[in-house]
Amino acid sequence: MKILNLFFKITFPILLIIIIMSFSLENMAVKSISKDIISKKVSSYFLDNIIYDFDSDQLVEMANKIKTSKYIEKITSKYIDILIENLINKENQKLDITNEVRQIVETELNDWIPEEKKREICENIQEQSSTLEEKFENLPAMMDTIDFLLFVKIYGIAINQIFRVIIIVLLIINTFTLIILEKEKSIKGFEIGTMITTIISIIAFILIKVLSAFIEQDFFGGWIDNINTNLLIAFIVIELIVTVGLHILNYNINEKNKLKQVENI
Repeated sequence: MKILNLFFKITFPILLIIIIMSFSLENMAVKSISKDIISKKVSSYFLDNIIYDFDSDQLVEMANKIKTSKYIEKITSKYIDILIENLINKENQKLDITNEVRQIVETELNDWIPEEKKREICENIQEQSSTLEEKFENLPAMMDTIDFLLFVKIYGIAINQIFRVIIIVLLIINTFTLIILEKEKSIKGFEIGTMITTIISIIAFILIKVLSAFIEQDFFGGWIDNINTNLLIAFIVIELIVTVGLHILNYNINEKNKLKQVENI
């Protein structure tokens, strides 16, 4: 029984850090690439089609709306998925952003652009989007190295929805099993587990910041200005709060147990 308890105590922080890093990695990639590459590129596609129809102030306002649109991140996610598939499986899937472009036109530019122009823009941008693929195909030679391909494969597995569901289910089973096996004592195990994941998350955050120049230059050829770590920071804060909360709960339970022991003497 002790070996079983130890197994679940060890696997709890491992499963927790895997799921945290899964969401954090995807968020870092999508947010960073959206902000520094995709948003600028897609915005330029739109402006190329309407540059002579509006004054400079209006164009700047439209560009800002396009860059901050939620559909830019959807385009980025779609592109990253295709990039991974093409690299891992040696395929040549094409990027289709027709729906996302239509949504940007309808939600962000609807007040400026007439219906006839909207259709023209959607058609032109779908053709222009092929340059997105060309831009990424011209990434540094590192893309062809074993290290980069290994990174892409690990990333592809980490953000896979089926993989996430499996990890979450295992984490839930692990949590309930520990509660059943150890009851009140399981709180101490959860506290240690969340403390470990907090430390690992902080180390990961520091490493990303320290290696950011290398990642930005060598992995993305200098196209990314700053790696977005906001979600990882949010996870660290939540982990700290949960760890402190579990520590307080565990302390109160221990104090109550001590009082009971005194009363029974």
